[in-house]
Amino acid sequence: MVKKPRKSKKKKSTFLEDPLQSIALHIGKIVDNSSVKDVAEVGILGLIGYEGYKLWGTSGLLSGIVGFKLATAPSEIAAASGVITLATMGLTAAVPSIAEWLEEHGLAESGVVEKYMKEHYGLDPSDYTILGSHGFLEGCSWPEGVSPGQGRLINIPAAIGGWCVYTPTVGSPGGAG
Repeated sequence: MVKKPRKSKKKKSTFLEDPLQSIALHIGKIVDNSSVKDVAEVGILGLIGYEGYKLWGTSGLLSGIVGFKLATAPSEIAAASGVITLATMGLTAAVPSIAEWLEEHGLAESGVVEKYMKEHYGLDPSDYTILGSHGFLEGCSWPEGVSPGQGRLINIPAAIGGWCVYTPTVGSPGGAG
């Protein structure tokens, strides 16, 4: 007796008929196949990616995720490079805020900006306005109502706190005359 070959059934996609049911089914399968470790890792990657994005933009998002994956790799060299990447991101975010906190609480040398402006530009505090700290990467922007040509915007290096200083010229808002 000869067996007839079975016809293979084509699996129909239910997505077009009932997309919500199909999505719910897929999410259910993902949840069933995931462990607590997987869910925690996705959460950590999301947080690191978000903080990296706030810090460095798109490159920070990618650097944070890749740094974490490297840091958890079994290879010691890869893990070390991942830890260095994450440490760099953490220090970049922490150093300006630590410097501000120390100065606010009198634990750091006050007058860093004033000293820098006197040494490098020969200006007294009455000759300029401190706009605030910009951290390591953001840079300075002009004060409201002031455009380039109406003064000088000085970007103090991040090594001493990363400050923005505006010095008006004659005829500009806040300037003499």
